[in-house]
Amino acid sequence: MHPGGTLPRLPHPGCRGELEALSDGLPQSDAHLTVLRDAFTTDAGDPAGLWFGTRSGEVYASFDDGDHWELIASHLPPVLSVRAAAG
Repeated sequence: MHPGGTLPRLPHPGCRGELEALSDGLPQSDAHLTVLRDAFTTDAGDPAGLWFGTRSGEVYASFDDGDHWELIASHLPPVLSVRAAAG
């Protein structure tokens, strides 16, 4: 979250210069998540799978280019790195 409680706006694949919040399935309030650079990755799927881990021990995944997110692991130690392998 950015100051003022707003979600960051990200370019979506195929967008035409418009930015949209890709937040469906992510915490919407009282979430102060820190994601380190090495804790975000993508796989070679079509559509792309996106994965990120947080310093507070959660791992989120999207299997549709970021349109929807789901919590796939929690109560972990701080997640410093995430990698995905082709399935």
